[in-house]
Amino acid sequence: MRMQIINLAVQSKLKVYECTMTPQTLLSADEVFLTNAIKGIEWVASYRTKPYQNNSSRKLLDLLNSSIK
Repeated sequence: MRMQIINLAVQSKLKVYECTMTPQTLLSADEVFLTNAIKGIEWVASYRTKPYQNNSSRKLLDLLNSSIK
């Protein structure tokens, strides 16, 4: 699932960063989401007091759902 989401993101010209997650990287991120085979994409709404957007995760979820049909 992870590789499928990364491929969809790259095809959609979205920037993909893979890095070790630390509290500092979470606080500097614009958007955070998790992937797994059961749920697909799970958007993370916030970490501590930092809220996240969900524009890319919604777009990727739409692309993922349309690729499955």
